[in-house]
Amino acid sequence: MIIPEPSAKAPLMKPSSSPVRSSHVNDSDHPQPPQLDSPPSYGTYEARQSPPIQPYPAVIAHQPHYHHIHQIERMETNRRSASGRFWRAFAVAIFIWVLVSAFVRSVIIVVHPVSLLNMTEWPIPSDVDLVNCYSGSNWTDNNEGSAYAGSSGMQVFTTLPRHKDVSFDLLVDSEELFVLSRGAMSGGALKITTSDEQRDTARVDVRVEYTSESVLDYVKVCQLQRGENGAGVGIFTPTRRYYPIPKRQLRFFVNVDLPASSSPNGLHIKKLQTDMPNFLQRLGDLAQGVFFDTISLRSSNGLITVQSLIAGTAQIETSNGGIDGNVATTGAMVVETRNGEIKGAYNATGSLNLVSTNGIIKSRVYINTGDDESATLDLRTSNGYIQSDISLLHTATTGGDFNVVASSSNSPLRLHFLDAPLNSKLALTARTSNSPAQVTLHPTYEGGFQVSTSNMRPNAFARSGIEDPSGRGRQRDVQISRSWSQVTGSVSWSDEGRSRGRVVLSTSNSPASLEF
Repeated sequence: MIIPEPSAKAPLMKPSSSPVRSSHVNDSDHPQPPQLDSPPSYGTYEARQSPPIQPYPAVIAHQPHYHHIHQIERMETNRRSASGRFWRAFAVAIFIWVLVSAFVRSVIIVVHPVSLLNMTEWPIPSDVDLVNCYSGSNWTDNNEGSAYAGSSGMQVFTTLPRHKDVSFDLLVDSEELFVLSRGAMSGGALKITTSDEQRDTARVDVRVEYTSESVLDYVKVCQLQRGENGAGVGIFTPTRRYYPIPKRQLRFFVNVDLPASSSPNGLHIKKLQTDMPNFLQRLGDLAQGVFFDTISLRSSNGLITVQSLIAGTAQIETSNGGIDGNVATTGAMVVETRNGEIKGAYNATGSLNLVSTNGIIKSRVYINTGDDESATLDLRTSNGYIQSDISLLHTATTGGDFNVVASSSNSPLRLHFLDAPLNSKLALTARTSNSPAQVTLHPTYEGGFQVSTSNMRPNAFARSGIEDPSGRGRQRDVQISRSWSQVTGSVSWSDEGRSRGRVVLSTSNSPASLEF
């Protein structure tokens, strides 16, 4: 095969895909390898007329570079270590800044304690006017005690070494009497009592106990006015604590002494309100000589106890503390706490709410229908048991419409209806979970029922020997249908009573029992 001389003008030829053929073939002879002519001489570089073909530059093959695995691990570790060192240094710097700031502020407070305090930091409500205030050095110089004497029974804390006293007189015929407190350092105890002395004012005695004289600069005790005819007393401290507590402790004790009345009906107060966070509140035997149109008791982080009280309407509220009272109202009543228990006797007309969270309800309850012919009772808590004896009362001897709800969770529930009018209508829903549930109805109950639980059989049964509550000698009709997890039926003294009321009792994973 002849290889042509490369030419500068000739295009490069692509290699042919066809096979190479020999120029001479003789079938009779043995195959001979093809004879190739010697390639012509290309001559010297100078003798060539066409420009020389530049050879491809020599390519030096480089070996691929691989990081050793230990080098990679060290690089990653170094990166992580640098990041960790940065964040540790940043956290230390923040911590040092906080310590230095706290130290500088403490030094300033010790040297100039009052200079950091201005009137905008006194948490005085905007709806009250200051009539007269005691603060700093203008307190009554009385270390022997005022009408508030230690015999008031409110010294429930360790007595501090020093104290100051101040008293205020509030007209009892005001549209509103109130005592309130605000501030991070306000806390102590409040007591409301009655006096045998006849007068037209309520005496409010305030004692502040403290460890250092300088703490009085952080206290304001004021006589207040709200609206045109509202009279009260307020205790104010700054919204923030500016001092080391062990060196400047203080607490307050307040006694409200209500006068006796010349009226045979007793003392009449239109409205009494206490709004005192971090205060324990105790009310004495007020039902013997005082009637409140409206009373509101509010606290936090403190117990509220009432020996006896009568009012038109009542609201008692606290948190992180219990409520224990003997309260009666001619209208609605609300008793509510969070993370505390409710105990005592409560008698309301129209509406009664006993509400807690994470606390028990152990009560004696009276609910009256009043003029509306109906009444509602709400017993509600969580993670606490309910144990209540209930009397359903009606202005007439028969009738009345009662709606009762009792609800808890993860705790037992027990209701016992001690009294109910003839021909009254009761709608009861009682439920809990993971604990026993038991309800005992009054013999006057007529209507249907449903009892249910899970993983065991519920129970419903009629007590033997129950006589006709009307005295007419009627026989009670009891219908019961049972299944594995539910019991349904009805109980009545007459045909029309079979569908009069409705009782639903439920729990889970525990016994459920209805007795009538």
